[in-house]
Amino acid sequence: METVQCIILAGASIVEATQLDNDLSRLRTSLPRARVLIDRAEWGRFKNKELAVLLSLLKDTTHDAEDLLRKLDDQVLQQNMKEANQSRVGQFVSSSLKLAKSLLSGSKARVKEGQSRLDKVVAEIEGILSFTGLTVEPLQLDKPLMPETSSVISEPVVFGRDKEQDHVIKLLGVLPIKCRSAKRMKSENSRAIQVVSGKKACMEDVSILPIVGIGGVGKTTLCQLVYNDSRVKAHFEMRMWVCVYGLFDIRRITKEIIECTSAEISDLSLNALQVELRRQLEEQRFLLILDDVWPNANQEWQRFSAPLRYGRQGSMILVTTRSLKVADLVGTIEPVKLKGLPTDIVWEFFKKCAFSKEQPESYPKLQDIGQSIASRLCGSPLAAKTLGGLLDMELRQLTEQHWITIQNSELWELPHEENEILPALQLSYLYLPQELKRCFAICSIFQKDYSFERDELVDIWVAQGFVASGGSMRLEDMGIGIWMI
Repeated sequence: METVQCIILAGASIVEATQLDNDLSRLRTSLPRARVLIDRAEWGRFKNKELAVLLSLLKDTTHDAEDLLRKLDDQVLQQNMKEANQSRVGQFVSSSLKLAKSLLSGSKARVKEGQSRLDKVVAEIEGILSFTGLTVEPLQLDKPLMPETSSVISEPVVFGRDKEQDHVIKLLGVLPIKCRSAKRMKSENSRAIQVVSGKKACMEDVSILPIVGIGGVGKTTLCQLVYNDSRVKAHFEMRMWVCVYGLFDIRRITKEIIECTSAEISDLSLNALQVELRRQLEEQRFLLILDDVWPNANQEWQRFSAPLRYGRQGSMILVTTRSLKVADLVGTIEPVKLKGLPTDIVWEFFKKCAFSKEQPESYPKLQDIGQSIASRLCGSPLAAKTLGGLLDMELRQLTEQHWITIQNSELWELPHEENEILPALQLSYLYLPQELKRCFAICSIFQKDYSFERDELVDIWVAQGFVASGGSMRLEDMGIGIWMI
């Protein structure tokens, strides 16, 4: 209504102003319907290519309409601010007339065009959905997930990594407890040297073992098992864990390594931090876990690792990464390439997540469906946990039909590489609340491996109008809440 009042105040035609205001109101009213339709159409686009094309068009049309409305709202807001600041009537009338011309001449056609495009594509998509009978209602997921990891084992029970755990511990140069002797230092040091033969040994007494695997395959969990193993605790005089996750900030990572060995330190320069780290590591046999290292570490690795090479012979660094390039850059030992879990182990984990405290044997039909789903997860613990959580009987009280919907989803038919978990994680995306999908999807405008800063992304969400008001709570704080999901 502010728009029409502003135009009428400037002397424009009441009929034209009222018509524009009606058109704007209609466009605003159409948008919620379009967003709901987008949410529904997401589920069918994998089966129907025409629907996929129309869905993309509907998203573009909806975004264009949102941008137009936001621009008009901004113009009205600017005019209101000018009105409050102007002291002379002549200035006010002059600028208002300019605004009226801008709103009427430039916006009338665009609003009508936007409405027409929206109506057309909405009608076509509704026709297809009606024909296919697709009526899926997404569930609400409100469990917060923190990106940072720690050395504490987060899963109460870990499935199927015993062999990998023993293999990594052996590569660390740790002898079985029953084989330890007074000469263990010599034997361990000689074995550590044998392990690095054939690879670049630029760290002298300190070896680096990369663990490589796709996201969600269990690299962090494996390192947690190794880190907390009694044999490892007895072998290393000092153990440290740092989650790198994203931006390879030398100063932050160095500071966190030091804090693992002593009390919190003051805000020192990088030089002072590296000198202090070298002092603490000298003559100590240490184990350092660097979890989730990304390719952006490549340029900074040599500078970062300089003080680490002063550890005592037999010291080890475990680096988890998704990138073979990172593994090749930092490793002095051939990397451990972590594969997916066997199907039977995945089923055991999936069953625990999906049935909670219920007995699967009491639900034979659901058990058969669950085994079918678990066999498609490419051995990924993350996929098993994600889909198992979606089907959690105790939490969601879901029907057999819902399990069948997941089992028969067209996503499983998408072409994907071996060990890729896209279909399973795509399903978890589809079950996100509508407003969170937009926040997630806008991240695709950035290049691959882009390191997001939380506040940067939250500001984008707020500026785009993706964050709904929460009473007295700041939009930025609401956005941080979304970031945590």
